[in-house]
Amino acid sequence: MAGFRQLNGRIFEAFDAQRAAGVDAATYDTAVLAAFAQAGQSAGLLHELDGVAAARQPVEVELLTGDQARTAEPNLSGRVVSAVRVRGQRCLDPVAYTGALAERVRARGGKTSEHVTVTGVDRRAGRLRVECAER
Repeated sequence: MAGFRQLNGRIFEAFDAQRAAGVDAATYDTAVLAAFAQAGQSAGLLHELDGVAAARQPVEVELLTGDQARTAEPNLSGRVVSAVRVRGQRCLDPVAYTGALAERVRARGGKTSEHVTVTGVDRRAGRLRVECAER
C-alpha cells in the first residue's frame, strides 16, 4: 500500500488538471458506503483501510449501524446490520471519462485505437508513444 501513497496523494490534482486542460468529463466528490448483512463481514474491508492508514495515507472511515446506513441510503435492505462509510472519495463514469480523454487526445492531434493489445509505452522528447501488437 505504501507504494501507492504518492500516486494516491496526487490523483485528485491530476483529475483537476485534466479538466482544466479540456477533458470534458465530470468527477464527483462523494463518500463510499459499503453495507453488510452479517456481523463481521466488514472485517476484510476494515483490514484494507487499516493498511491505507498504516501507509500514512489519509482515510476517513465511519462505522454505521444498519439503521444509520438506511438513513444515509434509504434504498438499503432491512437485512443490513452494519456499514462502513469512507469519506473524501471521488468517483467518475469510466466510459464517459475514457471517451472524453480520447476526444481530448484527438483534438490535440493524437491518434486513438480500440481493441488492440498494448505492448509498451515509451516517453520520448516529452511525448508518450504507446506500442500495440499487430492486428
